[in-house]
Amino acid sequence: MRSRIRLTAIGALFALLSVHPVGAQRAASPNVRAQERLVDTLVARWLNDYRALKSFDDSVARLRAVTDTVRVGSLRLLVEPALRVRVEAAARLAAARIDSVAGSGANRLERHWLAVHFVNDTSRDTIVVAARDNNNQDELFQLSGLATDSALAQWIYADAVRLLASGLDQSFQEWLGSELTPDTLATRAWLAARLEIVSSDAIVARRCYEGDLASCRIALRMVDVADPVTGWYDAPGRQRHVKLVALRQFAPLSGREGRNEADNCAAGADAACIAFMRKWQTMEDPVPRHRRQSLASVAMQMGGRSGFERMLNSTGTPAERLAAAAGAPVDSVLRVWLAKVRDTRLPSQDMTPGIAASSLGWILMCGLLALRSTRWR
Repeated sequence: MRSRIRLTAIGALFALLSVHPVGAQRAASPNVRAQERLVDTLVARWLNDYRALKSFDDSVARLRAVTDTVRVGSLRLLVEPALRVRVEAAARLAAARIDSVAGSGANRLERHWLAVHFVNDTSRDTIVVAARDNNNQDELFQLSGLATDSALAQWIYADAVRLLASGLDQSFQEWLGSELTPDTLATRAWLAARLEIVSSDAIVARRCYEGDLASCRIALRMVDVADPVTGWYDAPGRQRHVKLVALRQFAPLSGREGRNEADNCAAGADAACIAFMRKWQTMEDPVPRHRRQSLASVAMQMGGRSGFERMLNSTGTPAERLAAAAGAPVDSVLRVWLAKVRDTRLPSQDMTPGIAASSLGWILMCGLLALRSTRWR
């Protein structure tokens, strides 16, 4: 309201200035011309502000006309009226789940909106769930598709968790390498992590797999080393790494210098391997960065119901944050993480009691059907 009053008053002032008889003095005074240019600039700014305010009022009016506001627990949702009943039911499930993993940390969601609407006016089956930016009405973390009721609850939960995790400071998000989620990882994610670690060229990754926690801290970039070429790799690892780079046709190898260094490295000259890797910076993290999410997941699971909340509230280095979330020393988190990396297996396809009982049932049924046949009489 104050902005509108201020703009109105400024507009009236500019209207008075525009009719003031300064035109007759234009040729006589440079100061008058300077004042006119200032007035022209101020008028242009006022017109821009006025248009922006009117556009905002129009957008708010449209938003209120086509959406309902739903409040469930810590969730605030802008909902298309036709979806209100479904969204209220889904939001209750999502809010209960968020409360179970985030505790009082879920209160941070009260600063945000979640929008749920159809993808457009013509398609009334494809639903969009997204976080609404308060500043410019952009929609973030969009999830869309033909949502069942359970999928709708999952999408609302997923976007709410993303909003909570987006409050983490940038340095920790960069270390983490992927979105923070309190949910447990799928079996296949652990299998992929094991394959990447045991097949890494970096010796610190393989030592970590064998149980060396100091190497784990280096491989997971919780501790920096002065020279990754010698701190992450041993001589055989450097040679394998340069060979792999050569197979990938890394760009510097098109030049004579890079090719010579790679060839000398392949011939067994470790100094050439070191020179090549230092010069061309071809190293990747010993354990792929996105796998650090699995370490954070373990820490939050160890921390129980408040693990995710403590992770959100934590500060300091990655090691300190993991320890805070777990409520245990970071070495304990690493041990549990290692156990999951090494021991996670796909469910066995061998004979189980259920399979045996099912097979016996089919055998008995086939036998009974055979006895009814006239051939046996």
